[in-house]
Amino acid sequence: RQKLAAFERARLSAARLAARWAQLNMMLGRPLPPWLSGPRDAVFPRILANRELHDSLARIFTMTDAVMRAQTHRQHPVDT
Repeated sequence: RQKLAAFERARLSAARLAARWAQLNMMLGRPLPPWLSGPRDAVFPRILANRELHDSLARIFTMTDAVMRAQTHRQHPVDT
């Protein structure tokens, strides 16, 4: 029972984290009024021009980064 409860807490935490990242992704990509989209569209290419930052953000936003993977992929307690 304790393993199952711990697993449930971990899964809920992972779901919340995934939801927050999904919300941020949607906010960053949604259409904006020109007075907001202009600055956004000018800043992001500059930020992403840095290869290391680009790759790191790509791993975070696709949830393939090691920390994100560890937080969102837990083994089911029945399997342990």
